[in-house]
Amino acid sequence: LDCDYALMETSEGQTWYHKAWSTLTNGDRSATTRMFDSVTGLVAGLISFAFIFGIISALSLYILALLIVLSAIGYFLDNIGLHYENKQRDVTGDLSKKSNYINKSMSDIGAAKDIRIYNLSSLFRSVKENVLLQMFSVYTKIRNRYFISGSAKLVTIICRDGVAYAYCIWQVKNGKISIPDFILYIGAIASFSAWLNRIVANVLTLKRENVRLNDLRAFYEYTNKLDPDIPLPITSITRPIDIEFRNVSFRYTD
Repeated sequence: LDCDYALMETSEGQTWYHKAWSTLTNGDRSATTRMFDSVTGLVAGLISFAFIFGIISALSLYILALLIVLSAIGYFLDNIGLHYENKQRDVTGDLSKKSNYINKSMSDIGAAKDIRIYNLSSLFRSVKENVLLQMFSVYTKIRNRYFISGSAKLVTIICRDGVAYAYCIWQVKNGKISIPDFILYIGAIASFSAWLNRIVANVLTLKRENVRLNDLRAFYEYTNKLDPDIPLPITSITRPIDIEFRNVSFRYTD
């Protein structure tokens, strides 16, 4: 990857780098892998959904509409936690950058002598602990959002399935459906609810991983934007050139 030094070595550039890198890491939990799994799962879910849709529509269109509407409400509740997590991408990327920098500095054998001479180990530990506390705080807030939205979604699921089962029991009690039909509809409602939950989960996963893939795409597209389209020719420079070093440090190798 050909990147400008000014891009890669700035704090902003390093944050972008770690956000982009997180898209490809974590093995089977990487964005690219989970996108593929979610697409295949979504296609399979929609095919099964169409089959069970016909069975439940024969029971009652109102029950079918209730199942779909309450599942849609559950999707929007889950989306609250996802939206908050996406808003924290810049924060988590910045903290990941700091954590990786500290780990790299503390494990650098070349800097071991300076760390011992100036007693920097305690400083590194305190900075590392501070970063970890910030990461814990951010991820706790994200988990809390998911917990709140998940609890509200659980209520909608209980209402959704409870009303559907109660309707089937009422149908049997009034002799409108037989026991074999009752068993068929109960199984269809359970399967329908499970497929709806799976479809919602796959859609949310696609939205989550799409944000991460966009971070990777934005990082690639931004590279080398600092280079001018038409470089200034050297022959046009007539005055002496001054080279100024800022924020540069060095140490002796011995």
